[in-house]
Amino acid sequence: RLVIPMALLGLVAAVGFWSRSRGDDSVAILAVGDKAPLFQAPLGDGGIFDMAEHLGQKAIVIFFYPKDDTPLCTQEACGFRDAYEQFVAAGAEVVGVSADTPASHAAFARKHKLPFPIVSDRDGQLRTLFGVPKLLGFLPGRVTYVIDRAGIVRLVFNSSFTAAGHVQQALDLVRRDAAAATP
Repeated sequence: RLVIPMALLGLVAAVGFWSRSRGDDSVAILAVGDKAPLFQAPLGDGGIFDMAEHLGQKAIVIFFYPKDDTPLCTQEACGFRDAYEQFVAAGAEVVGVSADTPASHAAFARKHKLPFPIVSDRDGQLRTLFGVPKLLGFLPGRVTYVIDRAGIVRLVFNSSFTAAGHVQQALDLVRRDAAAATP
């Protein structure tokens, strides 16, 4: 009789959810070179974030995270806060996304002095639109996308257990692109 440890089964299941094409009943994960989807979504300050208004003006760094005020999510958001001026100097806007309410986002931003907009994705449509995979099939994933001025995905960084890597990978790419665009 074959006995397979539960951790191995979980890993196998997770790998299945991370594949680019996940079958007929799901959305493909956005990949580098894909056109980023346009969307409008509510913000913590009561406004609406409209992706179309930002394209052509600056690069957009969109980071999906599981939940406001949890330890790793707070570390990630504060990492983007601490590097925010560097992103802006390189010609990029940072946008956070989670399923929390706009009121939760407003409190989270106020508490941690977050200078960037945070989008509320209550129904999970943005996660589906971007193809953000779930960890082990049920936990919201942590994925960062860098989208250039033309609306093309330039980076997809998927790591549920590291916060700093999201900030550093995105900042490195935005800086490289800014340097390459400078005559």
